[in-house]
Amino acid sequence: MTRIKEICKERGIKLKDLAKMIGVSSAYMTKIIKGESQLYRYQEIADKLGISLVDLLEQEPVEHYQRRGNKERRLIPGEWEKR
Repeated sequence: MTRIKEICKERGIKLKDLAKMIGVSSAYMTKIIKGESQLYRYQEIADKLGISLVDLLEQEPVEHYQRRGNKERRLIPGEWEKR
């Protein structure tokens, strides 16, 4: 998944308008949002929105867990490299 919806909502841009900006149908924009498109389409969108491709594709941080026996604990960032 991408942050397309989130960024458009923050900026007051309708998804159908973004689709027109990059020359695709609303149906195809749905596929793009789901992550079912080629990388160059995401770069086009990032360019139109004035953000980096990394920012467009960035996801929430993944939580990492460590399990010992039947106990589990969440590792905080910085501990990941130590394990």
